[in-house]
Amino acid sequence: SRYSNYSTFGAVTRSKASVEWRPIDDVMVRGTWGQGFRAPTISDLYGPQNQSFENYTDPCDVQFGSASGTSACLADVPPGFRQEASGGLPAPGPNSQSNVPFLSGSNPDLDPETSRNLTFGVVYSPHQVDGLSVALDWWKVRVESAIVSDSPNTVLADCYLRGEAERCAQFTRDPVTGAIQTLSFNIKNFGYVETAG
Repeated sequence: SRYSNYSTFGAVTRSKASVEWRPIDDVMVRGTWGQGFRAPTISDLYGPQNQSFENYTDPCDVQFGSASGTSACLADVPPGFRQEASGGLPAPGPNSQSNVPFLSGSNPDLDPETSRNLTFGVVYSPHQVDGLSVALDWWKVRVESAIVSDSPNTVLADCYLRGEAERCAQFTRDPVTGAIQTLSFNIKNFGYVETAG
């Protein structure tokens, strides 16, 4: 077990347990269970903010938007709304470049990542063949609150398609035209990432 104390996140203890067992001389069965912890880096928390003209599709656009005509969109944009693309013209297609710079970068509200991992395997080392070992292993890793990059499309889809009100606070619209004036898509904690093999 390992104990750590972070001034930004408090104390945490993470543990690992492993076992190896030889039912016979030629066969070894092994397994591991472990916990992980990764605090956000200084750059993740307090690094610079960057401005960029991003390609995105406004879900409320009447031609290309996937949420056009919904009550959420109708509350934010006028009827017949078209996404404003680079140069202030209507977007010629989906995934058009923004007319205003969006903001991305660090996030001082990040939480640490935590993880669990399992491994199980069998190793066969026949005594008749010197130096030969054959192994078969299975593993699974699940990372909770994974620190991932965000995107304008994800922010807008979370707001208009998934109804996540806190994501709607990451952008503002012109009260008359409905065009997006500001949008922030900093790195964030994602639900979880899981993989096995």
